[in-house]
Amino acid sequence: MNKNQKLILAGILLLATILRVIVINSRNIQYDDAFSFFLAKQTLPSIISGTAADTMPPLFYFLLHFWLLISKEIWVLRFFSVLMSLGALAFLFLFIRKAVNPAAGLWAAFFAAISPLQIYHAQDIRMYALLAFCGMAYLYFLFSAWEYHKRHERRLWNWVGLVGFGVGSMYTHNLAIFWIVSPLVFFILQRDWKFLWKLLTSLLVIGVFSSFWMVMVPGQIQKIQTAFWTPRPGLVEVIQAIMLLTYHLPAQSEIYFFLGAVISIEIFFLVIIRGIKQIQDERNFILLFVMVFMPPFLLFITSYLIRPVFVIRGFLPAQLVFLGLAGAVAAIDWKKKIGVVIALLIAINSLLSLPFLYSYNKFPRSPFREASQIIETKIDEGYFVVHDNKLSYFPTSYYLSPPEQVFIMDTPGTANDTFALKSQEAMGVFPEENIETGVGGKEKILFVVFTEAIQEYERKQQNHPIIKWLKANYLLTNEDVIGDLRLMYFENAVP
Repeated sequence: MNKNQKLILAGILLLATILRVIVINSRNIQYDDAFSFFLAKQTLPSIISGTAADTMPPLFYFLLHFWLLISKEIWVLRFFSVLMSLGALAFLFLFIRKAVNPAAGLWAAFFAAISPLQIYHAQDIRMYALLAFCGMAYLYFLFSAWEYHKRHERRLWNWVGLVGFGVGSMYTHNLAIFWIVSPLVFFILQRDWKFLWKLLTSLLVIGVFSSFWMVMVPGQIQKIQTAFWTPRPGLVEVIQAIMLLTYHLPAQSEIYFFLGAVISIEIFFLVIIRGIKQIQDERNFILLFVMVFMPPFLLFITSYLIRPVFVIRGFLPAQLVFLGLAGAVAAIDWKKKIGVVIALLIAINSLLSLPFLYSYNKFPRSPFREASQIIETKIDEGYFVVHDNKLSYFPTSYYLSPPEQVFIMDTPGTANDTFALKSQEAMGVFPEENIETGVGGKEKILFVVFTEAIQEYERKQQNHPIIKWLKANYLLTNEDVIGDLRLMYFENAVP
């Protein structure tokens, strides 16, 4: 890299950092974020117990557990994911620079820097940025090991990095297995049998080191069968996945959705068509195509064998490689103006997406901070808080954690029944079985419910059962509406 390229890379990293820290403190927390926070606060054995009953491995919670020693402020918690996201961007640059050229690496880094999907998950207190980081590091060390293999040289640190980040991926997300095994397809196509055997040996080592957790996976798969909300993927889900490569969903309006869809599809086909034309001159493009399409394909097939798992955050590293492929095409086709078009379209989709991404304040990022401030004053007035479910209880409890609030358990066996008993025991948080036990004879009740939950019953021409019970036993005296949250105040039991 020359001096100008180093300056450009520094500017891209600075831009990526700025875009990832905007509203990092003011953006509302969501249920999954709060779940991560409360589980990471526990002891390491409790974290293992809690994650074993959930659907994810424990590495992210372990790291967050120690990160909490710095501070429990929301921006500090999120900054860990910001660092992981920047690390993923750096490894994307290094990989594309090696596989194609430095200019392609810079374009790839820029596209990742402004990617709405990457920015979104960089602000999550979840394992997805860590998954992207480990996944891209794994791919970089894999490619480096192959380069040295072709020159008949050995560099042990490449294999150490490959195995280390492969194991890290496996302990970060259960779906990482699809990313880890996908490169096998490329080396089979290359008929590089010697390297293929080396890779298979490395995968065996990764499997051995991951086996301590893999014994938990069958139980987690069983849980997914009864408690997972995603539909089996069809054409709609595939189109949404293509849109999410460069655009943020949900969209601000139908017009923005239409524009985003058209631009996203145009970007996708331009990159794929031009990328295919480069394969004869740049054989490494085959690896890029394999890593873009194989993980989603495996997830798609798996979704028809077990409960659906076709979610784009599950193949977040593959989205980064797509941006790497876009960067390679942009660099190579720049003089033909096709690269200019691709870069402009990706930038336009980002500009269309980011304002709404930053300002979105509906479920699952409802205005819990504002609601918590009101709830705190009402608790001082003697109200006992009952949440309709865990989705409002956990985020509210991050901002406000007095004992005067409970939540009602999910209906057993439904798609919403995701808070396992072992997780409850690990965190010391237990739901109430029903509204009768929840209120516990209190005289003043503040009921917290999502407006959408009420409307779902109304569309069925039914009354929300908990509200129906409360109205039958208490007097509704007032309501506050904060965004899509409704606070309902009940007093004085009806004789």
